[in-house]
Amino acid sequence: PDPIDIIEEYGADALRFTMIALTPVGQDVQFSAKKTALGRNFANKIWNAARFLTKNLAGYDAAADMAEPDVTDRWILSRLDRATAAATRAFEENRFSDSAWILYDFMWKEYCDWYLEFAKTRFYGEDAAARARAQETGLTVLRRALALLHPLFPFLTEAVGEFLPGAEGLLITGDWPAPAGGEDEDAETEIGVIQEAVTALRNLRAEMNVPPGKKVTVVVRAGGRPAEVLQAGRRFLESLARVEELTVDAAAAKPPLSASAVAGSMEIYLSLAGLIDLDAERRRLEKKRGELQKALDGVDRKLANEKFVSRAPDEVVAAEKERRDRWAADLAAVERHLSDLGGKA
Repeated sequence: PDPIDIIEEYGADALRFTMIALTPVGQDVQFSAKKTALGRNFANKIWNAARFLTKNLAGYDAAADMAEPDVTDRWILSRLDRATAAATRAFEENRFSDSAWILYDFMWKEYCDWYLEFAKTRFYGEDAAARARAQETGLTVLRRALALLHPLFPFLTEAVGEFLPGAEGLLITGDWPAPAGGEDEDAETEIGVIQEAVTALRNLRAEMNVPPGKKVTVVVRAGGRPAEVLQAGRRFLESLARVEELTVDAAAAKPPLSASAVAGSMEIYLSLAGLIDLDAERRRLEKKRGELQKALDGVDRKLANEKFVSRAPDEVVAAEKERRDRWAADLAAVERHLSDLGGKA
């Protein structure tokens, strides 16, 4: 396709990033213009994150009194240092696709999906010193991330960077970022526990059709360090998983009519009483179980067919096996939830 046509539809930066990200060194790629949505979506994510941050910089003053960095600040600065070192090494070794995915994962999955969500409690809170610290950390990380992303998104990063407080000149004439000595394994471990718990609870809420706005009661069977982290970080579970009541105990018993999940060394129970129509949920799960079992039987028959396995391209067979594994995991989850609700497992 004519690259000018793609640029007019998706943008020059989107095309540039997509070509870099999807082309490992020494390999050819079957190109489709639709794949450029990868770069466009990432560009939109960066733009929206910058807009969100700047909207929450009201009253920002780099010289203001600030609270000490909390665990989320230490965590994101640690992750930024690791991403900086890894991306720099990949650029220096001409592994441009690797550098693209390193920065994609950091910016999208860690800064946008987690840090900015963590920071909302301080952005919207009454503690001015805590808000100033969140503003300072959010801005510090975004500035360096834009510099790291500049070779991949030259136009977007310059456009965003010039509007940030304290902007000095163009990114293309600035210094290449270096790690700032912020690696913090303790902070990464703590936030890892919080992420595991929040992700498990979000999955349980979705799987059991718990309305997004409903606050929930949660019991966690955990001891040692994970229990300490959850107790200290209960505000994150309240804001990110809508937890109203939280009990953490190494000897906690599973409450009746509760959905369960395992996250690391933790067993997490989400009480469903009063949240959903239990009979309707049992019927929905039983229907889903039947659909998944039918799908699994079909793919098992296909994989048991020696002609199919021997004649089909390797990637087709691999895709079928991946589909089977995914459906098997979904079926196991449905069976577990039916057992939790007292249905037939």
